[in-house]
Amino acid sequence: MKAMSFDEIRSSADALTATATAEVFKNLAAANSHTDHFYLTGYEGLCLGMDHETLTRSVISSAVPMYGELLVIGREQEVESWAAICRDLHIAMTAIVSNGADATHAVADILAENPAISHVLCTTDYEAIKSLSQVAHKHRVAVIADTDSVELDMTFIEDAGIDFSISTTPADDMPMSIIIARRSRLVMTEGNARPGEHDIYAAWQDTLASRTSTLIPMA
Repeated sequence: MKAMSFDEIRSSADALTATATAEVFKNLAAANSHTDHFYLTGYEGLCLGMDHETLTRSVISSAVPMYGELLVIGREQEVESWAAICRDLHIAMTAIVSNGADATHAVADILAENPAISHVLCTTDYEAIKSLSQVAHKHRVAVIADTDSVELDMTFIEDAGIDFSISTTPADDMPMSIIIARRSRLVMTEGNARPGEHDIYAAWQDTLASRTSTLIPMA
């Protein structure tokens, strides 16, 4: 399946796509205006047919610049999985193993000592993500949040300061991976994707080309 914007999948005639994305729209927004005029949120929504591991790999490959480094915060199993991806992609990585407890102070120290870190990847609760985002943004570092275990609520994503939210809806026939990215950060992914990896920027550009003039404002 090619990448599709939220506007495209809402009008898709494909029954499988409609079924897979129904849960996304049910939980996406506290108000219908978020999905009716999604551009106005300052975020872009992309839907891709890939499993969660492939989605995570694609986002890491596309978001982290060629000489950037990644800071990850998560449980031991998650950190090991992300470390394997970073080794394959030749991306430098620093890890904090955390069971969900507040790691803000450790993150602040690491970011102050290592200006090469460009992105933080985490899976944790709302309050912890919000706190981490505040620290990361002080250092001009973007936040990638794996929100696979929480509902895709735009109020949560915006208020927590998440730059890239990634999740995958369960489906028997076709997994539907969802990226909700701050538009200004998505622009910065151009040219970053490692050879052989899915290029998130290119996928986004494909969706822009297919948008109609009825969608206001154009991104």
